[in-house]
Amino acid sequence: MSIGQKIHEKDVIVTKNSSSVGVIFEDGTILALGENSVLSVDKYLFKPAKNQFLVDIDMQKGTASFESGKIGKLAPKSVKFRVPEGTVGIRGTKFYVEVK
Repeated sequence: MSIGQKIHEKDVIVTKNSSSVGVIFEDGTILALGENSVLSVDKYLFKPAKNQFLVDIDMQKGTASFESGKIGKLAPKSVKFRVPEGTVGIRGTKFYVEVK
């Protein structure tokens, strides 16, 4: 991954040993992944003019820091962050998660 690279629905982000990545989505959502992480962006929709919002992320392993952006404020029920043993409900907040 390189600076300015676009992420699309169904993309899988993988970090290896001694690597990390930070992603800023169009709505201002911030996602940081630590080393040895695997995460997929299953769906992302940000069309405020049409009142259409959706963030659906699936983390398979690793560590992540997540801070919701405008979607989390405008349509908090439209944000899903799934992990192998559950789903994190986002309500305009920040959190850190570790999946082993």
